[in-house]
Amino acid sequence: MRRFAPELTLALDWSARSQDELIRIGQEAELQHHYGNVYRTLLQEVDPTYQDFLSFLRQRIEENQTLEYKPRGLLVYKDDSIVPDSASGRGFLTLAKIVASFANAEGGLLVLGVKERPESFKGVKQRILPGSVSAIPLNVTREIIENQLLAKIQYPIDNLLIVPLRSSTRSKHFVYLIDVPQSSRAPHRVNERYYYQRYNFSTIEMKHYQIADIFGKDLRQY
Repeated sequence: MRRFAPELTLALDWSARSQDELIRIGQEAELQHHYGNVYRTLLQEVDPTYQDFLSFLRQRIEENQTLEYKPRGLLVYKDDSIVPDSASGRGFLTLAKIVASFANAEGGLLVLGVKERPESFKGVKQRILPGSVSAIPLNVTREIIENQLLAKIQYPIDNLLIVPLRSSTRSKHFVYLIDVPQSSRAPHRVNERYYYQRYNFSTIEMKHYQIADIFGKDLRQY
């Protein structure tokens, strides 16, 4: 088991000590983005434990351009049976849309197995915080997730990282940390039909000009 990189651990400690001060001077958004990016970097540098994940969750980082939470209900019903792709807003097809949207934007971290807790003001959603752990049953394995994403996203996303975590070796439920890099092969298409991109805390279908712009960037590199 690898240890936390010292400089990244220091960055987390600094953030925890400085949060109140940063919020007071109007830098909460920058702080949230910093927290999320540090944790994504940690995934690349270390083997995180379930306790590391709980420590991250306690920081109550809201969803943003590079961070999203999804509960078990995205993929399974209450009886643990798998949700079909025909279910609106659920299933592996929706998971593929989220992952592709990250790859087509700045990359991001999807925490699969945590409820979303929206906060609204006058009926308008302001932000989405992490709720309680809503872990995924054993019948949805890392291999199944990988195979579903490979089948549904064209082209495959290079260096996609899926980290399974569970509270103990006896637990039959997992939380999956899915780290999606900003892709050099973008734009990625879902089910050979639509393109999606991350915008703030939403997954949106890309417009024609956005798709053309990404293809244009690829051409301009040569």
